[in-house]
Amino acid sequence: MEAETIKSRSEEEIYQGIVQRLFCISNAFTDQQEKVLEEYELTISQYQILNILKQQFPKPVTVNFLIGSMLSKMCDGSRLVEKLRTKGYLERHICPIDRRAANVKLSEAGIEVLNKVQPQLTAWLNNVRQKLTYDQAIELNNLLLKINN
Repeated sequence: MEAETIKSRSEEEIYQGIVQRLFCISNAFTDQQEKVLEEYELTISQYQILNILKQQFPKPVTVNFLIGSMLSKMCDGSRLVEKLRTKGYLERHICPIDRRAANVKLSEAGIEVLNKVQPQLTAWLNNVRQKLTYDQAIELNNLLLKINN
């Protein structure tokens, strides 16, 4: 029934519907993430920084590398790093060659908080897995990549 209803809509309504659905899905996922991260006094941007550091661990990276790797480019990487450092989630060392640069590395406490947070955030992923077959997931991923490029 839903497919018949969608087919009866105009081309413009169909494309508007795609954008609205993507927006709703994004908001729902963000709300879920914020709810989980709030328990650990983390923001989504701080979580992204920790995740990037986990991917690079044990290699330290620069703050500029972190900023370049962030999903949201509208953040103050230095401020985020400092907040995470004061929480004990990362270590920051001034670069001996360029004293303006700092190398950042995930701490044991940072690894521990990620190990607590990540299983809770997989609930959304499990929901998607229940609703889409593997082939559908590949197709959707390809379509989203096509829209994003």
